[in-house]
Amino acid sequence: MPWGTAYAKDLQKYLDDLNEEQSAGPPPELYPDENRSKPMPEEREQVNWVIANCPFCGCDEAIVLDECDCWSVLCNACDAEGPPRQTEEQAVSAWNKRCKLT
Repeated sequence: MPWGTAYAKDLQKYLDDLNEEQSAGPPPELYPDENRSKPMPEEREQVNWVIANCPFCGCDEAIVLDECDCWSVLCNACDAEGPPRQTEEQAVSAWNKRCKLT
């Protein structure tokens, strides 16, 4: 069998397999079902923390961030960010303990 014929058969088999995978739908991890063990971020219990005003600009619209399992508080006005902590509660507590600049 000439080399080109073997290559063409291998290519055709690859393309057929690829078409079968695509027609089967998306991989299950992209669309988890209701039996998933880890809750999605929007399903986490919402806690209303009392977040102190920003010590730099005085803004009262700070938000809590979750970045790669590291929590911190961010001021929406001046982008000041509190120290990173392991939990949301620790991040808010660390932000609230910061003293105001005079």
